[in-house]
Amino acid sequence: MDSFQKTSDTTATFQCGEQHANGFGGLHGGVQAILMEYLGQSVAQNELSKFHLNSNNSNSSSSSSSDMVVECERLQISYQSSATRVLELRAHIMEPPRFGHPSVTLRIEILRSSNKKSQKDSRNKPVVVVSEGILTFASTASLMKAKEQ
Repeated sequence: MDSFQKTSDTTATFQCGEQHANGFGGLHGGVQAILMEYLGQSVAQNELSKFHLNSNNSNSSSSSSSDMVVECERLQISYQSSATRVLELRAHIMEPPRFGHPSVTLRIEILRSSNKKSQKDSRNKPVVVVSEGILTFASTASLMKAKEQ
């Protein structure tokens, strides 16, 4: 997974190799799930840290969001088309954390990367979705509070 590179707070790229292929030569579904979880965990960490920081300020609680561990609670993936050698990942926040619901749900797409042509040419190319996942993440702090209740 060395070729996984975050390109912004909500995007990443990945370069596939033969080691990532399934028995039919396509990108293995498990690799796609891992890629989504890598990006999703980072986005969720950001969102949940902001949420816990705001909650701690209003409740004057002493727990630190920097020590928070974020775990994937739920993962549902739809595999839609074949992959190219270079992939783009995009995360979209579907349900941000809120009081009474301290988890974050993301939609993460794995897309065929546009060729290294000019930006003008790539805008006219249709985006091809390789797979799409819905992932829900919660922090260990959120999970512990839910168990206490």
